Amino acid sequence: MKKNWISSFFSITLCAIGCWSFSHGPLAAEPIENTLEPLTPAQTTALNEGEILVNGENGSYTARVVVPASIDEAWEVLTDYGNFTTFLPNTLSSEILEVEGDRYVVEQVSQQQILFLEIQSRIRTENLHTQKERIDFNYIEGDLEQLQGYWTIEQIPGVGALESTDLLITQVIEVQPSRGTPEELFNDIFQDALENNLEAIREEVIRRQSEALPL
Repeated sequence: MKKNWISSFFSITLCAIGCWSFSHGPLAAEPIENTLEPLTPAQTTALNEGEILVNGENGSYTARVVVPASIDEAWEVLTDYGNFTTFLPNTLSSEILEVEGDRYVVEQVSQQQILFLEIQSRIRTENLHTQKERIDFNYIEGDLEQLQGYWTIEQIPGVGALESTDLLITQVIEVQPSRGTPEELFNDIFQDALENNLEAIREEVIRRQSEALPL
């Protein structure tokens, strides 16, 4: 097993809020259109019971989680790039390098043990914010063949006269590993990483809520 593809694989599994690039150029591709099918009753029930859903195969995935929070609370966590080290798994450092309007370039250093190797990876992310509803990300340059996707935050409709206090956070992502990477292993661990990142985001939103409560 070669270290180069493991390093490439590790970098993408930690890409929680965007993509990375070793270039300072603009986004290289148009945002992915939102063509998601409506949730099935079974999926809705699972999400409301606290499950994290990751669906898809062969490098195309949709990950969802329900969070009891306001849009402002969820957006604050998703875009808190400078504090990723405090809640995202295996993140050693995270720094905002550039801000231009709604475009943010962030560099992260992450580390994890994979098999018998300890892999450290430096990644650069580029994120486009659309109000407090969507974050688009696109791969520009690096160790993968392709990476693009987006995050959305949606208020869940209430029942009758009752307003819902829950949000649906969704990540849609398309990824192709670099040549020579065992795709089946890559895809299996990548899906696990998507779930772990969503769990960490939900826990951080809830933690900040509890700290904000009056004593």
